[in-house]
Amino acid sequence: MTDKGTPYMSFGNDEINSAPDLTDPVQCHVCKGHHPAQPSETRGDGPATVLQFIACDKTGKTYLVGINGKDIRGRGSGGTVPDE
Repeated sequence: MTDKGTPYMSFGNDEINSAPDLTDPVQCHVCKGHHPAQPSETRGDGPATVLQFIACDKTGKTYLVGINGKDIRGRGSGGTVPDE
């Protein structure tokens, strides 16, 4: 894997479906504090639940922690796609 290019993450449907339910609040892997899981966006009548993130006060960064209410931390694969 190279450090140049566009980063990606991938998850299979079976991998997501077999993951444990995401508990709220979520323990942060950086500061070890607990942060509320936030939906990716709001749509029409309420928040979308496809992607869930936490915002760490210590780093000021946002981290993906859930897909469809499932805890995806430590799952999936990733790498980079070379830029042309």
